[in-house]
Amino acid sequence: MSTSRKPLILAVLAIGIAVAAVGSLVAAIINDSRRTSDDCLAVDSTLVDLIVSRSPEGSVPHRAAAIEDPFARGRRSVSYDRYYIVVLELPAPGASSVVGTWGLGTNTERPEDDSPLSESGPVDGQAASLAAIDVNAEQWANWPNLDIPIADTDPMVEKARDCLGLP
Repeated sequence: MSTSRKPLILAVLAIGIAVAAVGSLVAAIINDSRRTSDDCLAVDSTLVDLIVSRSPEGSVPHRAAAIEDPFARGRRSVSYDRYYIVVLELPAPGASSVVGTWGLGTNTERPEDDSPLSESGPVDGQAASLAAIDVNAEQWANWPNLDIPIADTDPMVEKARDCLGLP
């Protein structure tokens, strides 16, 4: 092998190793950020009552679940300490049920193991904010989305809906 080809071969090997390392790092980050059913949180009845307090129908949801969205915090310049996606299975006329999705921004601590998600402070846009994320939530309870950086298309919304275990 000539001396002039040796640096080129070493450079190609170094680039290959760097690409493999970056690929492994990306795979590790993606796997770490995936949520499992173990990340699903129960929702305290006081939080459910707060959400439905703005419902014109006053109906009681069938089930509720939540998941923390660790990515939402970076999407807002003035952020809360934590953001949660709260899903409620709601009764619907002409259908067995629909799922409504709300976002909760809060400065309260994350619930301890097996404790339900709750909001003890006022939902006033300062200590916490609650907002309808999808059309079902908007139609069911009047919580306008003013400052929660979560959209219906956010991948974490689907993961929160999976917590309800609906087909």
